[in-house]
Amino acid sequence: MSLIKNLLDIKRVSKFSIIGGLATFIHVLVFYSLIYQEIANEYISNLLAYLIALVFSYIGHSLYTFSEHYKKGNTSQFLKFITTSFITFLINTFWVWLFMDYLGYSLIFTTGSLLVLTPLITFILFSTWVFK
Repeated sequence: MSLIKNLLDIKRVSKFSIIGGLATFIHVLVFYSLIYQEIANEYISNLLAYLIALVFSYIGHSLYTFSEHYKKGNTSQFLKFITTSFITFLINTFWVWLFMDYLGYSLIFTTGSLLVLTPLITFILFSTWVFK
């Protein structure tokens, strides 16, 4: 499926948004729970929350969003997923630097940009590389 067709596939974009939203919710829930229960500091809490949300995201996108392209037991597909997640983490870090440090934009503007730009890039990478 071409990039344009993928971006215009409302059903797939909706599924991607649902799984991404749930993964974000899980991340926040685990992060805050670990901190407020005084189980771990904020850095360990964030790492554990990220890893749990990453597993949920992989399972959700594999079995729901891109189910027709999921290849059970395909190590290459899993490694592409992990690579994409790391790349988008670096992209998020770049946006923070660009918008806040370099351009001097507010946290609100930066957060809004992160919520639009990074998921768009992630969707493109998932649909054209990871789950093609």
